[in-house]
Amino acid sequence: MTGGVLLVSMPWAALSAPSMALSTLAPLVDGHDVTVRYANLDWAERVGLSAAEYNTIADSYFAGLGDWVFAGALHGTVERFLPAPAADGVDPEALFATATEFIDELAAEIVSADPVFLGLTSTFMQNTASLALARAVKRAAPHIVVALGGANCDGEQGAALARAFDFLDLVVRGEGERALPAILRALGQPEALSQVDGLCWRAANGTLVENPPGPVLPISELPEADQSAYFDRLARSPLAGEIRPTLVLEGSRGCWWGAKHHCTFCGLNGSTMAYRAKSPHRVVAELTRAVGRHKVLDVTFVDNILDVAQLRAALPEIAELGWDLRMFFEVKANLRYAELHGLLRAGVHEIQPGIENLSSRVLGLMRKGVTGAQNVALLRDCRTLGLTVRWNYLFGFPGESDDDYVPIVERLTDLHHLEPPISAARVQLERFSPYFTDPELGLVNLGPSRIFRQIYPTVPADELARMVYHFASVPAGISGEPVTALGAAVSAWRAGHDTASLRKYAAGDRTLIVDTRAGRNEEYVLSIAESRCYEALGRPRSRAAVPADDAVWHRLAELGLVFTEGGRHVALATGVYDHRQAGGTPGGRPKVEALGGQP
Repeated sequence: MTGGVLLVSMPWAALSAPSMALSTLAPLVDGHDVTVRYANLDWAERVGLSAAEYNTIADSYFAGLGDWVFAGALHGTVERFLPAPAADGVDPEALFATATEFIDELAAEIVSADPVFLGLTSTFMQNTASLALARAVKRAAPHIVVALGGANCDGEQGAALARAFDFLDLVVRGEGERALPAILRALGQPEALSQVDGLCWRAANGTLVENPPGPVLPISELPEADQSAYFDRLARSPLAGEIRPTLVLEGSRGCWWGAKHHCTFCGLNGSTMAYRAKSPHRVVAELTRAVGRHKVLDVTFVDNILDVAQLRAALPEIAELGWDLRMFFEVKANLRYAELHGLLRAGVHEIQPGIENLSSRVLGLMRKGVTGAQNVALLRDCRTLGLTVRWNYLFGFPGESDDDYVPIVERLTDLHHLEPPISAARVQLERFSPYFTDPELGLVNLGPSRIFRQIYPTVPADELARMVYHFASVPAGISGEPVTALGAAVSAWRAGHDTASLRKYAAGDRTLIVDTRAGRNEEYVLSIAESRCYEALGRPRSRAAVPADDAVWHRLAELGLVFTEGGRHVALATGVYDHRQAGGTPGGRPKVEALGGQP
C-alpha cells in the first residue's frame, strides 16, 4: 500500500464491533488507497486472550488497566501497576511484558507497507497503545504523517497530547469527517493545514500550531458507515467463534436533552453537544443496507439519546421489515409503555435509559428530568415486555443526604423482580461535565487520578491535568453505612432477581397477584376497590389523584405492591400499565403478551 492511507483501531476497542469512527472516515478517503486495520484483534490473537479475557481488561476503564498495559511500550520502564490485580485469571503484568514486542512488530509491518498517512483513533483506553504505535512508526519512518483523533483528543485534551508527544504530526480535535479530507488534500503543503478547524499541527520549524475550533458537522455531511473491513478481518480470526458481532449504526450526534439541561455529572459529547439527527428514512435505509450486506441482525446504535422523531417514524418502518433484529439504543427514562412497545416491535431488545438513581431529589441534583417513580415504572414496563435494561445506581452527588437513600434501600427487596443495576458506584468527575466546569456545583477536583501519573510519568502535572478525561474528587454526598447498605442491597437484588417475579392477572372485577420476590411464594386477591386503585397506578400518581380509602392504600403498601417516592405511587406488578398509552382494557393483560412478554 505504498503511498496509501492506513487507519488503525488499537486495543482496547471492543472486539465485537467495528470502529464507528474508522467506518465513517474510510469512505471519505479520496485519491489514495485506504486500509482499515483492527489491531485490537491482532493483539488479542498475539497474546492468546480469549474474547472474555480481553473484555476483562477492556471493561476496566476506570481502573486504567488497559492503558497501563501499553505504558511501557510508550515510555520504556514505568512503575509497577498498583495494585496490579489479576482479573478473572488475566494477569496485566504478563500483558505489559509483551506489549512492547507487539508494538514493535506492528510498527515494522506498517513501515514496510509505507503508507503516506497513518491515522489512529482513540476513545476510552486506546490512548497509550495508539501513542506507542505512533512513536514507534515515527522513529522508524519520519516521513509517514502520523495523526491521532477521537474522543480522547477533544478540546484541550488534544492540544495537551500534541504538546506532550512531539512524534504526533497532527492531532484532530472534534469530528474527523470534515478534517480528514482536508488533511489529505494538504499533504505536501503544510500551510494549507491552517484552514482545518481545530487541528493541532507542526509548522516547518517544528512549532505547534493550534487551529481554533469550527462549527459542528452537519449530519448531511456524515457518510454512510462502511464496516466491511471489520467483518472481513473477523472472518479470518481464530476468535470468530467466540465473538457475536454487532453492526454499529448512528442515527444522531449530540444530545437533545443535554443541550437544554446538561446532566451535572455527564462529560459525553464534549464540544459536540449540539443535537443533529438523520432523517428516519435515512436511518432505515442505512440499517437495511448494513444488515443485507453483512447478514448480521445484532445492531448497536451509538446515539447518546434516541430521537423522538425516529421513535415515531423510523421504528414502525423497521418493524414492517419483519426481521429478527436485536437492537440497542440509549433512551431517556421517561418513555411510556406504548413507546417501549414500539421499540420492541421494531426489534429493540436492550436499552440504556440513564436511570442512575431512584430518588427524585437526587435525580433533580443530576438534572435528569425524571422522577424515581418514573424510573420504576420504566423498569416494570420493560420487564412486562421482556426488554433488557442496562443501568447503574450512582451516588455521591453534592447535596444528597442519607434520607435520599435509606427509605429506598429498605424497600429494594420489593423491586427484585425488576432489572437490577449492574452496580452501585460513586459518581466520577468527568471532563466537560458541569461538575468539572463549574466548581460551584460542589464536586471538588483533586486533579488526575493517581493511575494517570503511572501511565504518563513523563508528562508534566499541568499538562496531564489538561490531557485526561477522569479526575479524582473529594467524596461528596453519602458515606459510611448508607453506602455499605446500598451496595449490599444492590448485590442482593442481583442475586435474587432470577427467581423473583410479581405478576398481575385479571380475575373478573378483581386482580390476582402472584409474588415470588425475595423468597416469597404468595398469591393475593385484591378487592374491587384495591384493583381499581392498582390499575390507576399504571403511571406514577399522587394519592390525591386516585380515589381510594386508607385501608386500600395500607394493604397495597403492606404487601409491597407499590413503590412510593417523592409523593408519587406506582404499581410494581408486571402487566400493570397505562391503558390510555397502551390501548388495553382495564383489568386485561397487555397486548404484547403474544410477543413473549411476561404478563
